[in-house]
Amino acid sequence: MNHDLELPPPFERLEQMETAISRLRYVIIAVLIAMIAGFAVLGVVVWQMIGRIDQLATKANGIDATLGTLG
Repeated sequence: MNHDLELPPPFERLEQMETAISRLRYVIIAVLIAMIAGFAVLGVVVWQMIGRIDQLATKANGIDATLGTLG
């Protein structure tokens, strides 16, 4: 069997495998950091939205109380 594709020596293949695994680790760590940051930002936005809803509810209750005393 004559193959045109020459395989690198075993140690070189092992080194390439270790390099690929270390790069994969960096990619996984970067994805996890991005996910954690995304959830943190989402949490802040939700808390701001809840605060804004509370402000609007307080205004609505004030307007309702004012209209109730006029009528």
